[in-house]
Amino acid sequence: MPEAPINQKQRKWLDDASLIPDRHRLIKEFAHFQKALEKHDVEVIKPEPVDGVPDQLTPRDIGVVIGDVFVRMRMATSCRANEWRGIQRVIDSIPHEHYEIVPESAVLEGGDVVVDNGFIFVGTGERSNAAGVEFLQHRFGDTFQVVQVPLRGEAQGEDVLHLDCAFVPIGKGKALIYPDGLKRIPDAIRDHYEWIEVNKAEQRILATNVLSIDTTTLISRSAATRVNAVLREHGFEVIEVVFADTPKSGGSFRCASLPLLRDKPS
Repeated sequence: MPEAPINQKQRKWLDDASLIPDRHRLIKEFAHFQKALEKHDVEVIKPEPVDGVPDQLTPRDIGVVIGDVFVRMRMATSCRANEWRGIQRVIDSIPHEHYEIVPESAVLEGGDVVVDNGFIFVGTGERSNAAGVEFLQHRFGDTFQVVQVPLRGEAQGEDVLHLDCAFVPIGKGKALIYPDGLKRIPDAIRDHYEWIEVNKAEQRILATNVLSIDTTTLISRSAATRVNAVLREHGFEVIEVVFADTPKSGGSFRCASLPLLRDKPS
């Protein structure tokens, strides 16, 4: 358990010790997650343990691949500043011209960056700021449309830590979305996606935070029963994996992964 909570979900541990994630259950959950990925020919690279980091359950925040460039993020909380070192061996293998670091003047975490079909959607709120959006616009604005998406956090009665807790594109032209978690819904989201909406209770269990393996296959929590049924009605193959303890730290399957390759710039 970290010395201090780094998000609202971890803060609950202080009130109820029974909510603290169990190490053995976490190991089992990630083993099942890895098995599901490898069954679909995904190569899984595990991060190395890093001293002084509260947990390494959500590597998505470390970075994002945009086109053929890996962008290393700038974490909002100092206790996560060195989390990237868990994948340093991977970063060291990336050619210099395909590697960027978010400048110190900005705050930007990977969970707030959603790259899809020529768009870079950037959530701003509790974890990423306008300077992070400006960096992405400056670096990638010539080839991508950068869209800022303001989020509703704890102060607005919601619990949207990152953009992917409220909006995640899936398949071709569809998206899981919790509209009430967004302060403003950009036209790019209204005009380019067919929405599959989740309610507040489903958002609380991170039902939007699925991991797409391809355009028709995704991994979702088995607890999201209604959402999974709707996804199947839309033609998706839904791989259900029990993921109960990992979300207690603030993230689900998308957060617990960090894709390093894209088939094409997108």
